Amino acid sequence: MSRGTSPIPTAERVAHFLTLFCIGSLLAVYGLPRLAPDAIPFWPGGLALLLLQTAPLLVCVPAALRWQRTAFGVLSLLALIYFALGMWTLMDPAQQWAGIAEVGFALGLFFASATFLRVQGRRLAQEASVTVSGRGHDLPEQDS
Repeated sequence: MSRGTSPIPTAERVAHFLTLFCIGSLLAVYGLPRLAPDAIPFWPGGLALLLLQTAPLLVCVPAALRWQRTAFGVLSLLALIYFALGMWTLMDPAQQWAGIAEVGFALGLFFASATFLRVQGRRLAQEASVTVSGRGHDLPEQDS
């Protein structure tokens, strides 16, 4: 977490938490059905399918834990893919509840990561303007 001169606003912390919560929930939506007795066998096909569905999220988790802006941009784009996949899952009557959960968590991930980027961008812009305005007073005066 890169902290500047000002403390991190509550809205940024809440958006960060909600982003991580939605990532964990999407991982659970994909992982928990593999534990059901009538699920796809875990080895070899089930593991490959699980990794295919969760790898994009798992790649972004370390950067999201370090509060890196690029991770949240990628997560907001990934959320749109998971939303489309959730809509596809909704079409199957046997998996309707999983599809509803997937769509809900994908929308939550999109809005939480977009909110995080917006709030953090405002804070960083404010810190940059304070830094720039503070530098003007430290410069020596030039004689013409």
